[in-house]
Amino acid sequence: MPDLNDEHLALYFLQEYHRHGMPARVGIVKFFIEQIEQNLKTYNPNLPDPEEKFNLNNKQRLASLQIGTIAHLMLIIEDVAALFTAFKNNDPNYYKLLDRKGEDDLGNIIGKFYLGVDKFEDEEIQEILGYVDPKNLKNSDESEKDFLRFIIKKNIQTMRYFLTKSSVFWSSHITIFRRYKHAVFPIVMGLPIPENDDVLKNNFDFTTFALTSKEEIAEEVTVIPFSKKAIDSYQAFMQDLFLMLYHVLENNLMKIERKLEGVIPNPNDTLGKRLTKKERKRLGKIYDDFQKSTIPETLAFHAQAKPQGVYPTWYVHLDTYEKSSIDLAIEKEARKY
Repeated sequence: MPDLNDEHLALYFLQEYHRHGMPARVGIVKFFIEQIEQNLKTYNPNLPDPEEKFNLNNKQRLASLQIGTIAHLMLIIEDVAALFTAFKNNDPNYYKLLDRKGEDDLGNIIGKFYLGVDKFEDEEIQEILGYVDPKNLKNSDESEKDFLRFIIKKNIQTMRYFLTKSSVFWSSHITIFRRYKHAVFPIVMGLPIPENDDVLKNNFDFTTFALTSKEEIAEEVTVIPFSKKAIDSYQAFMQDLFLMLYHVLENNLMKIERKLEGVIPNPNDTLGKRLTKKERKRLGKIYDDFQKSTIPETLAFHAQAKPQGVYPTWYVHLDTYEKSSIDLAIEKEARKY
């Protein structure tokens, strides 16, 4: 049996991520996209760039915002992999995945997840979705169980499309994401597309590339082209991530809170959009009956926690670190005399 305190804390932080953490992640992506749209109002590829800001011309500013958008989408992509891995293993305590080393390093767990989505069994996706196996529903007849199997199969298929799309985004951007979040930023932004590049020249405005080889600096570059259509694709994917992750969390939270084997598909969530009006109506009645028959427990989980507080040095000595390095050096020099 898991430790009660750990179980309650895992639930608490899943709830916190569902309510606030995930909207914060998505809000940052939305902010980057809004900044791109704002900058596009003054962007004209046929005119000279306006006055540079932060030593960046218009193309470079757009490219830097594009890379920032990608990076923050990748952070949500990592959330999906960690949470879905925990749910797939029927262990909601995702936190213990975060600081592993060696073969169990989180980066390896994320890579394994996205490289393996095509091989997931239906039963594994059903676990991710938090669904009950209809055969274990005591208050349902065979007709109702068959109907639920049909709905679950349909939702599993939709989830496969989402997982495949997420895998493609992850594999397309993982190398440039590593270069973005680690040292030195070996990324060249806002370059013209060569005339002989038949892949990009008619579909994109300009391009950015990152040095991504693990061996030699000139061995490999990853190209990220810019266009309004590319930005629109990020916005659509951001909505996919939010809605799918939101409902998977909602299902699994209900499962944990009510100590259930699994839940009934919700006819009103994102996956329910694929259902016909007749299917949604029938599922709605089953779902309402299921909701009424399962009662959540009230748990004072956070009150049981007694963590050790860690206060980062920066904030303990903020009076010092709010000053510039030059001012600190001058103060130190003055104390000598």
